[in-house]
Amino acid sequence: MTFVVAWKYQNELFCIADTAITHPRQPGNPVSSFGESQHKQDDGHTVEETGAKIFRLSDNIAIAYSGVVDDARRFIKLLKGKIGLAPIPKLITEIYREISIQGDISLELIILDNSSSTNPEMIVWKSETPDDPIIDCEFFSIGSLTGSIHSDMILTLQKYMQEYRLPLDDYLAISLGISQTFVIHNNLMQYYAGGAFFGIHLSSNRLKWQDDITYILHPSSFATIRAQNISLADTNSLPTAANFNKITLIIRDNVPVVSSSISGTYKCFLDTNSLEITPDQWDDRWDHNRLSTYFKSMASKYYIFISLSWLSIVIVKTNGGLPDNKFFRYSNLGGDSHQFTFCTELLNLLQRPPPKVGSDEKSFRLEIRDATDN
Repeated sequence: MTFVVAWKYQNELFCIADTAITHPRQPGNPVSSFGESQHKQDDGHTVEETGAKIFRLSDNIAIAYSGVVDDARRFIKLLKGKIGLAPIPKLITEIYREISIQGDISLELIILDNSSSTNPEMIVWKSETPDDPIIDCEFFSIGSLTGSIHSDMILTLQKYMQEYRLPLDDYLAISLGISQTFVIHNNLMQYYAGGAFFGIHLSSNRLKWQDDITYILHPSSFATIRAQNISLADTNSLPTAANFNKITLIIRDNVPVVSSSISGTYKCFLDTNSLEITPDQWDDRWDHNRLSTYFKSMASKYYIFISLSWLSIVIVKTNGGLPDNKFFRYSNLGGDSHQFTFCTELLNLLQRPPPKVGSDEKSFRLEIRDATDN
């Protein structure tokens, strides 16, 4: 199942989606990259972090889905082959009629199209109402996640995405950080959603996947940890209460990849609908050694610190090089041993709880710091 959100802001399009897939097999790992329990549901199926749900169709068009995986892959493959032959709504209608002859399908789609630089469109289509696509909407979510958690996530995203004047280039990192915070605090796998979230941004002249992000999960108090010698958990061991854990998310040649100290491994969400090259070519280009070297370098553009005690994130934006800046310094001590050193400002931010609010509103705190400023 799924949680997908897409929105339009200042004539640009954004979309984020989870990676939870429901299938009849045993889970490959007992926990997701962010520590959720990947377990059997009452119907005998497993919900597991195992599939990308956003795909690049062309230089100007992307698509996200919710529903039956096989239906989605077949639909997206056909649509990708027809891009440019007719307007998107017409192509969707033709493909639905072609596929539905073989049986009913269960599918929801969000298509982001910036082919027109003056009027980028977000189109929502559902197999339940195949003749009534929603054209040019401003904000929409699809998927199985419902109830109070869904509404809390949506309201928080809307608050920061629409009410605050944030730099457009930072929108994906902020929205992904918010989403992963809810993943951690609500174990979204039990609601048929969750795992690592990835995102895409379409502006008037480009389609751009999210920048590289490293998440640091931390306790609320550092009383038992020396402030100038805070070490990350060993990448091959399970976390303990006193350890930090790091999860790095990257996208290479349209394929999302995540490395996690919690699950003790990294995984590639490779789908042929995403690729402009063959799977073998992708494997050759991004082999184990190259990916491992990158993940150990910690050279992400964004570092998102998520509290394990409350809904709070601190985002540090860097230049994407080696993580040695005015807020923290990272050192690889050899092998799988790592060390962080924090400045006083960041250390204080990480230990500050969200402000108290009314009983009907969830307390959430977002802090952003730019390490590229002198």
